[in-house]
Amino acid sequence: MIVAAVDLHKNSNMVLAHALDQAVALGADLVHLVYVAPPNLAGVAAPVSLDAPELTGVDPSKIQDFCQKRVAELCERRPDCEPPEIRVHTMAGDPAEKIVAKAAELDADLVIMATHGRSGLKHFLMGSVAEKVVRTAGCPVLVLRQKNHAG
Repeated sequence: MIVAAVDLHKNSNMVLAHALDQAVALGADLVHLVYVAPPNLAGVAAPVSLDAPELTGVDPSKIQDFCQKRVAELCERRPDCEPPEIRVHTMAGDPAEKIVAKAAELDADLVIMATHGRSGLKHFLMGSVAEKVVRTAGCPVLVLRQKNHAG
């Protein structure tokens, strides 16, 4: 079973594409997508979605529709693609803890997620969700990042 963590930033498209690739390769007919809204900290603005400005808050139906639409678009480009069923799980809290807990609850075989590649002060203040998931998950974790050899 595949669990893909999406945050609705631009890297979510990459996560969805890889989750679809893995589902097709493994013959999985179900992919669980996990969206965790970070806790609302005083004075800290919530991240703004770069690819889905129509999504606000944690509305499971909007997130489900967004993810289904993206998967359908990805499948249109692949002649052999039979889109898997998508189940979206939305929650609020510490993203790393929630992703790991949901993967354990679902007995996931693989977690797929992206990293924002923060460093320095941002990494110190916000930590790395991907790093925490890799350290604490009870299954393999595939961490993706945008290709950029110049950085």
